[in-house]
Amino acid sequence: MQQAYAIIHTYHEIIQIGLLADEDNVSVCQMAATPIELGSVNDFGSGYFYESFFKFLKEMTSNKGAPAYPTGGYYYDIDSFIRDPGRPSRYFSYVPEGRDIKEVGLYIVAYKRGYYGNLGNVPERIKSYASEQGYVFTGPIYEMYPHDEIAIDDYDRYLIQISASVKKREANMRNLLQV
Repeated sequence: MQQAYAIIHTYHEIIQIGLLADEDNVSVCQMAATPIELGSVNDFGSGYFYESFFKFLKEMTSNKGAPAYPTGGYYYDIDSFIRDPGRPSRYFSYVPEGRDIKEVGLYIVAYKRGYYGNLGNVPERIKSYASEQGYVFTGPIYEMYPHDEIAIDDYDRYLIQISASVKKREANMRNLLQV
């Protein structure tokens, strides 16, 4: 019963994120540390997107009901995200007792409506925003679905949230003297 409550509570929190989403803008926000369970490295060699995802779900089956929790995609860095959007390096599950952590910190956040992995121009929007606002990418990028088949019946209306770990670019003395 506790696990069922934890699954429902986790979905509720993620659906709420989607309800508050500013879908038209890219922004920076402070995010709390979140326990997750990372799957193994994905292999999209077969060209079949779901093969890696089904492998991930199979791995999670032995991890305290993890397949029932919301899942997402994990990219090692901005380069892997730009190079292969919609094909995460690994998948993850939002398991409250997860052995891994989505670190606390600043994240550039953008949203997109569409089917799984259909990121459209989000990679370019995030990269442009970072450059214009003086941010540098510092780590992983997370692809999450606040509104998926649990919340919406039309897969073209799923809501994708991308959050990219960043920090403010440090000004150096040479740049300051040129002003």
